Amino acid sequence: MTIDKEYYPFKISKNGSDISLLLTDDGFKWDVFEKNGFLGNGHDWTRLIENLLNEKMPESVSALNFDSEADMFCVYSEDQSLLKEISKLVASFYDDEKKLVAHIERYAQYGD
Repeated sequence: MTIDKEYYPFKISKNGSDISLLLTDDGFKWDVFEKNGFLGNGHDWTRLIENLLNEKMPESVSALNFDSEADMFCVYSEDQSLLKEISKLVASFYDDEKKLVAHIERYAQYGD
C-alpha cells in the first residue's frame, strides 16, 4: 500500500491492471458515524460511497468493484482516472465533520 496525495484520503494498492482505493480502520471516522447510528466500518463506507456514486456518477458504477470488509473499505478498478475522481469527491467532505454528517445522513442508508 502506498500513500499518494492524488488519492487522498485513500491509500492505494496496485495489482496488475487494477488499482484499489483503501480506507482502513485508522481512517474510518468512527465517532462521526457512531453519532449517526452507524458502526463506521468498511461496509458503511461502501454503502455511503456506492449510493453517492449511484446519484452523482451512475455511469461509473459498472466500472467499479467493491470488496470491503468490516476493517477495510476497498473499491478497485482498471480506470485510474475514475478512482482519482472518487478520491476528489470523498476528499471534498472527508475532513469537514458537518459535510461528512450530511453525506452519512443522505448516503449511508440501507436500501429498501
